[in-house]
Amino acid sequence: MPPVDAPSQLHRLYLVCKYYRALGITAAELEIVLAILIHQFDSPDVPLSNRMLAMLAGKVTRAVQIHVHALSASELLIVKPTFRTDGGQEANTYDLSPLFAALEEVDLWRCQ
Repeated sequence: MPPVDAPSQLHRLYLVCKYYRALGITAAELEIVLAILIHQFDSPDVPLSNRMLAMLAGKVTRAVQIHVHALSASELLIVKPTFRTDGGQEANTYDLSPLFAALEEVDLWRCQ
């Protein structure tokens, strides 16, 4: 995902918080999305393990897995695993572009 400047990132954060219910996202899933956004802003090129995502979101790892699966099943999040040189899974990268596309539709619809 290309780097995003700070004002654009803040606007995305605002839109996510404002319209998450309209997208069918629960409050618990919102916490996961916000943790991913914060991580991507702070460390855009660093994959994120479930354990680290759980720590950022203040949740247990199993809850993170459940919420990430729900967001992925809703086609709002694309999860791409990353692997170590020995073939074991190291972490994930998270693509929120489907969520941002859905947010644009909701925001445009509400502005009409």
